Amino acid sequence: MAARRRPFLSAAWRRYWLWHPLIGGAIHTVFFLVRLLPVDRASDLGAWGGRRVGRLARTASARARANLAIAFPEKTVAERERILSDMWAHLGRIGTEYPHLTRLAQSDRIEIGNVEIAEAVLMQPLPIVFFSGHTGHWEVGPALGARHNLRVKAIYRPPNNRFVDRIIREIREACGVDLVVRGAESVQTVLGEVRAGGRIAMLVDQKRAYGVPVPLFGKPALTGTVLAQIATRIDCLVVPVRVERLERARFRVTCEPPLEIPQEGSREERVQELMGQVNGCIERWVRARPEQWLWPHRRWDT
Repeated sequence: MAARRRPFLSAAWRRYWLWHPLIGGAIHTVFFLVRLLPVDRASDLGAWGGRRVGRLARTASARARANLAIAFPEKTVAERERILSDMWAHLGRIGTEYPHLTRLAQSDRIEIGNVEIAEAVLMQPLPIVFFSGHTGHWEVGPALGARHNLRVKAIYRPPNNRFVDRIIREIREACGVDLVVRGAESVQTVLGEVRAGGRIAMLVDQKRAYGVPVPLFGKPALTGTVLAQIATRIDCLVVPVRVERLERARFRVTCEPPLEIPQEGSREERVQELMGQVNGCIERWVRARPEQWLWPHRRWDT
């Protein structure tokens, strides 16, 4: 009879009790050291490291190449490779900018676009659903809102590594961001917040297994519908917020005009139409700055 496998030898046990603490400790140490650097120097260091990580991350780079080919079939291989390399540099910058996020939010490094639209939106008596994608430095938007005393609940999915989650949560909360963990209970929390006239923020550009197929770059992509389910049930504003990196550790956050909420057709048709508008915003932003998106993500079935 085969010997019974001991729990502490399993891959799950090693991952939870060995690798997660080691990775969390390493990130904590790196963040501590990076925090000692000027923010631009830290950002440049991240870009340097990001490009080198990209060369080693073969599986992620292969998936990114496949996604780039879907989105930009008209570009040459060399052009897509340049986008890929610049994306890894951009992600590296995000990593080493995290420890400086509170300072970034309180500085003049974040430019606000369409100020008049933002002011008009905030003057409305309706609840607001802000949405964005993983473009630019996506943590900058909520941090900027908190700086201006804009109370917004930000929905997020915690990392699998509990130590990394704790580090990221502490940075976000230090910026004044009110977090809601994505999950079954978060839907009720969000609905309650919107019904009470509150404001929520969500990132809507990643694949959701329970979503509906909505075109993105001309190909169906499974897309979560929580945003549209709320907007077709409760009278509210749905506001696109674009975040883009301008240079090094300088950003622009642009509030765009609220989307038109569909009024005709069945609820399912209205949800589909609204999410089509949402994906249209994401695609437009990504086309403008393709190196600032998460191309390794399994957005399509690649």
